[in-house]
Amino acid sequence: MIMRRFHNSMAVGFFMGSIVAVSQMFFMLFLVYLGYSHDERDAGEDGQNSIQELWMSMFALVQSILLGSFAAILAAHRSEILETPAKEMGMGEDKMGAHAGAEQVKKGRT
Repeated sequence: MIMRRFHNSMAVGFFMGSIVAVSQMFFMLFLVYLGYSHDERDAGEDGQNSIQELWMSMFALVQSILLGSFAAILAAHRSEILETPAKEMGMGEDKMGAHAGAEQVKKGRT
C-alpha cells in the first residue's frame, strides 16, 4: 500500500527505516528466545518449553533475515521507486519530447 501510493523520498525513507527497525527487533527476539531456551535446558526443566522457544527463535531469525534482505533490495532500487518531476506531472520523457516537437511544427506553420 505504501509503495503504491507514496513515491516521494520522505515516505520511501520512512518505510525503509521502519523495515530495518522491525528487522532488528526480530533479531533481538531471536537472541531473547535463544537465551530462554538455553536457560531452561541448563536448568534441567521440562524439555517441551525449551524446544518451543528454540523454534520461536528460529522463526524470529528467519523473519529478521527476510526483512533485512527486503530493506537491502529496497535501498538498492529506491531510485526506481522515487518519482521524478516529469513522472509527477504524468508526462514521460517521450511525451515531453513529442509535445515539444508538436509545438515547433505549429510555430513553423504560422
